[in-house]
Amino acid sequence: MSRFLAVFYGDYISQLEQILKKNSTDNPYGYVIAPIRSGRVVYEDIKMLFPDATLITRGASPEVVPQLTNRVGVFAVNSQDVNSAGLTQDDLRTLPVLPGDPVQHAGLVFAPETPGGGVPAPKLEIIYNRFDLVGWEYSTEQGAYLRSQDLMDDTGILVPAVDHLTGQQLAFENVLILFANHHFENLAGTILEIDLLDRTNQYGWLFRDGQQFPVRWSTLRGNLSLQSEEGESMTLKPGQTFIEVASLQSTWNDEEKLLRFHSPGIPTLTPSLTFTPTVTVTPTTSPTPTFEPTWTPSP
Repeated sequence: MSRFLAVFYGDYISQLEQILKKNSTDNPYGYVIAPIRSGRVVYEDIKMLFPDATLITRGASPEVVPQLTNRVGVFAVNSQDVNSAGLTQDDLRTLPVLPGDPVQHAGLVFAPETPGGGVPAPKLEIIYNRFDLVGWEYSTEQGAYLRSQDLMDDTGILVPAVDHLTGQQLAFENVLILFANHHFENLAGTILEIDLLDRTNQYGWLFRDGQQFPVRWSTLRGNLSLQSEEGESMTLKPGQTFIEVASLQSTWNDEEKLLRFHSPGIPTLTPSLTFTPTVTVTPTTSPTPTFEPTWTPSP
């Protein structure tokens, strides 16, 4: 199944306080950010794009933990509920807030004007698997794409994805699809790595203002940047951005605006050296003779 990794800036607490004045959390554990799930190796690559960021996970497997840096772990309060780990408002105030300069994140360029060269794209769909379907539909009124997803019930029916703090459907001014190399680190196919750092001229699609734009993405020197096919900076719309990361094996149907995710192959063991056995004994027995029938069976 797909996972979310949310990126919050250091001033999120003050914004959260304003949200909670209008909407109290209905989380049974009192969390304002939840659920928090276990770590993945690709989180380290994403974190490196945001200098001095703190990664928060609900633990990680023994193979993954050594690959994650500057990590804070949280624990589940209910062993019978996989979604019982999260952060309260008080938890957020205790987290380390390291100094950060916005200039360090200046790889992306924002502008309210719609770039040229786009084609109409009022909606798009993503199929990760039969139990993980995503839809995005552009709202002219909000100037953003609204997210819907299935209920993992194999019906194919999409319902609005809602923010439980505000009760509103998730809306993002920009939706980015980035194609990146996926590969498994283990033979069991349970630890998936995605090559995101130090990449250049990688393919992708940008959706903003109800239009679709081809882009090339780069993460050289730790900065995520977008360019047009002509090599010029591609601007995002001011606001929030949702990034969908797809494997190189995935397919894109441009007419239907449909992305089908395909997983990379499971690695296999390298065959060990084989040896041709040396014949030490020559058989002396003669083969048993065979006889051809000289008559024709009756029908």
